[in-house]
Amino acid sequence: TDHTSFNSAGSAESFRIFTPKVGKYYIAIHAFSEYENARLRVKTFDDPTLCDDCVRVTLKDEVISGTKGEVKDYQFELPPSTKRAVFEIPAGYSGDPDIYVKQGDTISMDDKDCAPWKAEGVLESCIFDETRVDTDGVALPVGGIYSVLIDGYSDYSGAKLVVTYDMPKSSAPVAIANGPY
Repeated sequence: TDHTSFNSAGSAESFRIFTPKVGKYYIAIHAFSEYENARLRVKTFDDPTLCDDCVRVTLKDEVISGTKGEVKDYQFELPPSTKRAVFEIPAGYSGDPDIYVKQGDTISMDDKDCAPWKAEGVLESCIFDETRVDTDGVALPVGGIYSVLIDGYSDYSGAKLVVTYDMPKSSAPVAIANGPY
């Protein structure tokens, strides 16, 4: 199962696929209780967060699990032409992994640029885009090295680490994850 939605009876069930892959998608509906007058809708839309004439590149889409107190670290190098970078743990997992992200090659839980600390099972995301500025008001580049820590606040399973970046279509997608291949 790639995506699951569990809500209470009478509540809408939904999920989004932000970086769909080409191919067939299959949907299964499992009823935990009787229901009627339900509708299944599949919607497509233009992504308002994608810049004009840009492409979104998925750098990492990996299922992760861990134990309380376990720290996993990752490093990503995004090309200089990057316009937006997103580091996220999408909703739908059990337990509580916390994500910490810092632009640069060193990170700690005390020295980070982003740490959303959300409740168990919900989306945690860090977004870096061209609106960021330093203390003097100078725009910060989005491309470069990013360090990521995943800290098990409690045991967790079925979580995903998803890293995407947006760049002009005219630029070839080049990124290095955890060293050159």
